Amino acid sequence: MVIPKLIHQTHTTAKNLDPRIQESIKNILASNPDHRYQLYSDSDQEDFIRTAYGANMLATYNKIDPIYGAARADFFRYLLIHHLGGVYLDIKSGLTKPLGQVIQESDSYVLSRWDHSQDSPHHGWGNHPDISREHRPAFQQWFLVSEPGHPFLAAVVDKVTANIEGFNPFKHYRNAWNAVMVTTGEVAYTTAIGPLLANHDHRITDIQKEMGFRYSIFLDESGVYGHRTPGRHYTEQFNPLIRQPWPANAMFSATTKARIAARRIRQKLGH
Repeated sequence: MVIPKLIHQTHTTAKNLDPRIQESIKNILASNPDHRYQLYSDSDQEDFIRTAYGANMLATYNKIDPIYGAARADFFRYLLIHHLGGVYLDIKSGLTKPLGQVIQESDSYVLSRWDHSQDSPHHGWGNHPDISREHRPAFQQWFLVSEPGHPFLAAVVDKVTANIEGFNPFKHYRNAWNAVMVTTGEVAYTTAIGPLLANHDHRITDIQKEMGFRYSIFLDESGVYGHRTPGRHYTEQFNPLIRQPWPANAMFSATTKARIAARRIRQKLGH
C-alpha cells in the first residue's frame, strides 16, 4: 500500500489565520501540486470522528477538556491518519522540500526521534521518564507520515483511548505539560509504537535534516513560539486534562493553583 497524496492540518477555525500560517500553507500547496490539502477546524474534526468512528469514539474525544486543544489535536491526528493515511503537520510546522522528493515508494510509515546531536536545538528533548530507556528519545508526532490502517496507529489509538477512559488527575497529573505528553502526546505515541518496531514495516529518519520537514515556522532567536496566546497555552491551564465530575474538577483546579503558587514562592525565596 502506498502513502496517499494527502496533506492534513488542524486549526481551531479556518478563518482569520495568522498571515504566517497562511504563507506556510501557500508554500505547501505550491510545492506539492499533486497532493490534496485539507485544513480541519474544530467542528470538522468532530464531524470526521463521528462519521469515521462513530458516537462512542466521539464521546471519548469530547472527554478531553477543550482548553487542551493540543491534546484534542493529538488524538484527532491519530484517528485521521489511521483512517485516511497521508501526511499530517502541526499548524506551526512547514515543509521545505516537495513530498514527492522525500517520501519513498517503499514507505509505509515514517518515524523520527528528537535530534540529540550537540548542535541541535532539541538536544535532550524526548527523554521522558515515562518512556523506557531503550525507546528514548521519543518519536516526534508533530508530523505523521503513514499509509492508511497501519498497525502502529491502531496501537496508538488504542493506547490513547485507554488513557482517556482510565484517566485519574490526582494520579497521572504532575503538571499540564506532563498530563498531555503522557495521555495523548509523544509519550503515549512512543510507548505504543516502541514494542512493535520489529513487527511492522517502517523507516526511521531525521525528518528535519533528511526530509526537510520544519518543526516550527514561528521559532525566533529566543526560542519563543509566535502562535502561542499568553494565558491560553495548554501548559498554563489548571483544570484536569480529562473532564471530571463535580466536585473533583473544582478540587483539582484549586489544588493545582495552590501547588503552583507555593512553587513560585519557594523559587522567590530561593533567590
